[in-house]
Amino acid sequence: MNTEVKIPSFTISHEELALLLQILRAPGLMGFEEKPLAELTQEQTAMAMVSAERSLRARGLIRLVEEEKRIEIDTVVMAFLGTCLTPDYSIMITSTKKEGMQGAYYYHVSTHLAVENYSPESGLYRFSGAERLQDLFPNIERVAHLENQPAPAKAGGRIKEKILTQARDASRAGKKTEAADILKGGGLSAVSSKALVATLEAPINNGSVIRLDFEKEQAQSTGFSFLEGRAGIWILTPEEDSDPLWIRIEPCSAEEIRNRLRTLINGNKKR
Repeated sequence: MNTEVKIPSFTISHEELALLLQILRAPGLMGFEEKPLAELTQEQTAMAMVSAERSLRARGLIRLVEEEKRIEIDTVVMAFLGTCLTPDYSIMITSTKKEGMQGAYYYHVSTHLAVENYSPESGLYRFSGAERLQDLFPNIERVAHLENQPAPAKAGGRIKEKILTQARDASRAGKKTEAADILKGGGLSAVSSKALVATLEAPINNGSVIRLDFEKEQAQSTGFSFLEGRAGIWILTPEEDSDPLWIRIEPCSAEEIRNRLRTLINGNKKR
């Protein structure tokens, strides 16, 4: 029995997204420039909007209702953009590989829909939707580059963010002994400090996961960062209400990060 979930999607250009947001009178979209066509002259902007409208109409993503002199947006496009603009909560995942490849993916969730939004290449935006965010979890695993990575066989600890930053800068400058001493002075064991420096110097992947809840007047954020080295993955979690900010550092396997992602996705919600 085939239980694969079919995920509808569409890809639009920079100019097309700008036009859709203009039609919706939306101030902006997470991950999209606040003034997307600011570098264009007024004439160039007008031409870009005409071209974008024609392209969207040709693909059936919008249609002109002539008798009412208005533009109607396709139902799926409208539902996806509506969820991205007014979600109950959003999750942002960033990832930077050692080859320099960077990516930022956004997952927006409302009562009946979850939408993934990212830029597959410059000038293009892809939207994919599912009934539940759990249906998009295979995408999330790929974005975070989770396979079967082990946890480093070292102990973790807690350290001030400022000290961790100093150690990272020293390690990337090739001063590994100095970086290890900084971490030891900050409270980590000698063995853990040496292992962490190796990852800070040249991480295979440097990622972060942030959840934003919008139900209160001010958005509430939670999340964690992770660093993958040759020995495995370290997870870095800021301690709430600490001043100065302390970071909890723990060795973590790919499976443990999957579990943390599921917990973050679920939050206090059933979706």
